[in-house]
Amino acid sequence: MALTTDQMNQLLDSVRAYLNINWPDENRDARLRQVLLAGMAYIDSLMPAPLDYTIDGEAQSLLLIYVMYDESHAADDFGKNYAARIDTLKWQEEVRAYRAAQEDSEGSDLS
Repeated sequence: MALTTDQMNQLLDSVRAYLNINWPDENRDARLRQVLLAGMAYIDSLMPAPLDYTIDGEAQSLLLIYVMYDESHAADDFGKNYAARIDTLKWQEEVRAYRAAQEDSEGSDLS
């Protein structure tokens, strides 16, 4: 999912709040933007389809945790430590995609 500038800034604000960053720092913000993009790419690579990180929910929560791990130089541990939550989200997304496909095929059968 391509983010608008406003959406990225909202995610950045969420990261700052999550990490208790209360001071402006353009260099750190630029790095956090890169980490957000890397985190989205990593999590999306584990999912059946790209996720929407702009809404409160499990995808955004996992992304914030990924950024926290990266800030602690432990991004390699994220997948292992959060495997159960990642798998649960993947299964939920697979069910959602299956249901959408079923609804689409039922709708096309009526035509």
